[in-house]
Amino acid sequence: KGWIKELPVVSIPKQLPVNKGKVRGGITGEEVDALVLHKENKYMIDGKHRKLTKHQKRQRDLIVLMVQFIRYTGLRAGELLDLKWKEISIAKNEDGVDFIKINVIDGKTGSRTAVAQSALSFTLIETHKITGNGNGYVFCEIDKGTRLTHPSKTLQVMLKEIGIERKIVLYDARHLFITESIMNNTDLYTIALNCGTSINHIEKTYSKVLAVQRVDKLARFRNLGTMISAEKASAVVAAVKSAGIIKVE
Repeated sequence: KGWIKELPVVSIPKQLPVNKGKVRGGITGEEVDALVLHKENKYMIDGKHRKLTKHQKRQRDLIVLMVQFIRYTGLRAGELLDLKWKEISIAKNEDGVDFIKINVIDGKTGSRTAVAQSALSFTLIETHKITGNGNGYVFCEIDKGTRLTHPSKTLQVMLKEIGIERKIVLYDARHLFITESIMNNTDLYTIALNCGTSINHIEKTYSKVLAVQRVDKLARFRNLGTMISAEKASAVVAAVKSAGIIKVE
């Protein structure tokens, strides 16, 4: 009694779903560099300059600077668009080395302090030349000073001009920040704190990147990317410090 006389037929899928970690379609460091070069060449196409108004060129310049800004900080696009000059400052770490500090107010996961890579200094100086307006928005409508809207369409046009056809949005530069930070052997706790996300999310989303990083580490190879010495980083931050465009704590 109680024994099953015949085993039930169970339908088993050929392959069980595996969570491999879905990485966002991002932009590479080389593609960001190509976009910056396109800006420096004043958006030339086939050796000819595009007919752009002063306002259009400034808007394009701002978009390229926004991509760089997110690459060097890991901010979300919305957090960047909400950012004001008064929320950026220069502070000193425990060793007395200057670094750029960003106070993210009311981000997706609440308020936090983000630390920028020293290369942001040059981006800040360039941006301030266009939108430097006291304590207003860092990225704003030039004539009005109001919060800039998402520039996805214009970004896509510029990318197409340099031969990049796939869809890329500002958020993809955040993916680049996290990817480069992982490859530079930055610990996941620090990355998560800076980006206002969780270690669990990074482990799931960037599992393939983490696997590559572990292989490189075990093989004693290291992709330095944008990593520079503390002394050089301090010298780079000194450039924005001497420009006097953000407060010093």
